Amino acid sequence: MTGGGISGGGSGAGGSGVLARGRFDKYRQPERLRTAWRRAGLIDDSVVGERLIARLDQFPDRTAIVDGAVRVTNRGLRRRANALAAAFRDAGIGPGDVVAWQIPNWWEAAVVALATWQVGAVNNPIVMIYREHELRQILSELRPAAVVTPVRFRGHPHTALLDTVLDGLGTPQPRLRLAVRGTASGWTELGPLLERPAPDVRVPAVVTAEDPCVVAYTSGTTARAKGVVVDSVGLLAETRQMRETWGVSWRDVSFMPAPFAHLTGLIVGFTMPVTAGAPVVLQDVWDAGRAVRLIEEEGCTISSGTPIFLQEILAAYEAAGMTRSSLRGYSVGGAATDPGLIDRAERIGLHAWRCYGSTEHMSTTIANATTPIAVRRDTDGPVGPGSEVSVVDASGVPLGPGRDGLIRVRGPERMLGYVNEDDNAAALDPAEGWFVTGDVGRVDEDGNVVITGRVKDIVNRGGEKFSTREIEEAVLAHPGVLHVAVVPGPDERYGEVPVAFYVVRADSEPPGAEELVEFVRARGLARQKVPVAWFALDELPTTAFGKIRKQELVARIPRR
Repeated sequence: MTGGGISGGGSGAGGSGVLARGRFDKYRQPERLRTAWRRAGLIDDSVVGERLIARLDQFPDRTAIVDGAVRVTNRGLRRRANALAAAFRDAGIGPGDVVAWQIPNWWEAAVVALATWQVGAVNNPIVMIYREHELRQILSELRPAAVVTPVRFRGHPHTALLDTVLDGLGTPQPRLRLAVRGTASGWTELGPLLERPAPDVRVPAVVTAEDPCVVAYTSGTTARAKGVVVDSVGLLAETRQMRETWGVSWRDVSFMPAPFAHLTGLIVGFTMPVTAGAPVVLQDVWDAGRAVRLIEEEGCTISSGTPIFLQEILAAYEAAGMTRSSLRGYSVGGAATDPGLIDRAERIGLHAWRCYGSTEHMSTTIANATTPIAVRRDTDGPVGPGSEVSVVDASGVPLGPGRDGLIRVRGPERMLGYVNEDDNAAALDPAEGWFVTGDVGRVDEDGNVVITGRVKDIVNRGGEKFSTREIEEAVLAHPGVLHVAVVPGPDERYGEVPVAFYVVRADSEPPGAEELVEFVRARGLARQKVPVAWFALDELPTTAFGKIRKQELVARIPRR
């Protein structure tokens, strides 16, 4: 394949580029570990597109997706994905090409994901909150062969935004621009395309389980998002681990309000239910009352999300005077979890458990309803099958049980690497396969992990992790700002929100909070990253070496 794809010849075809086959070989985890995982049945040579097609064809008349009033069967999902896959193939999109999509939790997201895998291409799901700032980086790095997005969602013009960003990049343009649930000039409407008859499209034989299949972007400690590259081996290992540990079968119904564009949403909302033969109920705009109605009406049994989702689900049950939930299991992670939340869930028969993971290494820990409540409530859970957690000091020396240190992890579901090579050098150990998480914690005597902090300088807003440096650089572009420090401030609902402390230039008119908010929004920063409070100081507290003492700033934030 040539043209708009990033790899020139496609990674599956051995082409060059940021996703070229072999590019991540030096970061693959040791062969001895992969051999052990294979013998234990934790990994195999399955390609994700082939695995999903086989399961959908096995139970064609079962419901696959419930999206509001729309119900899509396995047969209907296959037919529509096949039509889209044929369109991709006709446009010359195949192995190594990237399909970038920014779609809410709508059934069309599953169709696009499956069709992308059917032609051996790479899915690049993008969270809905990303705007010009983030899209410019992602699209310039990946140069997608196709882009898919709604014309509008929650009042925002997504096709127009993508047009603006793509046209300003000066890179090869996508071969296809597909508009979801609407029409836009220069875009092909997705709905009618999905109803076209098409021959069966199968994953090209050249695609292997070790080729990239997903690139998901996650904000970390740097001033830009990091592109996390995952292959079928890792994605299906995580899918299998969740399905088997949680005991999910065709009798279950998954509930997914978390974004499909996160790997957790993609797995719990798509790959896990499909491989289990179970339907998924989607929610695109969060509303706890509506969530409870959907859960009970559809008989949902399993879900996953950040503490915000669980907290508000429980509050909705309590407000309605309901004493039992059809949910039997809930995996909660992505942010600090109040142990009392696990106890509250128990009171309505919902067994919830804490977990620890990341986009780079998905479920490092995993539990289920049979795990003792003390473990589910007071720790982040036991290490998952095949995975390892190493706690080390600042010099890399391993520490014993119960001692806090830096967390390193490796296991079957670890990423291949980052899109940006500099990020790989800092985070991955080529010799032993460790991923350096940047988190701080310990492993207790029973093998349970407890995360106690993090090295990363980020704001964790309800599970969405934002780099403070990224926000700071946007603020510093204002001509009236000399210095700025963004820190996490406490918030009852989201856990943390960004708060800014800044110093005004002596020769400038002091900008106020409203002016600064408008300024950073105009620069395309996502709304969720805009500081919620602004404090002007004469100077920022620093160490003798000029490093800002951010903990002092956190202590200055007024408590509500």
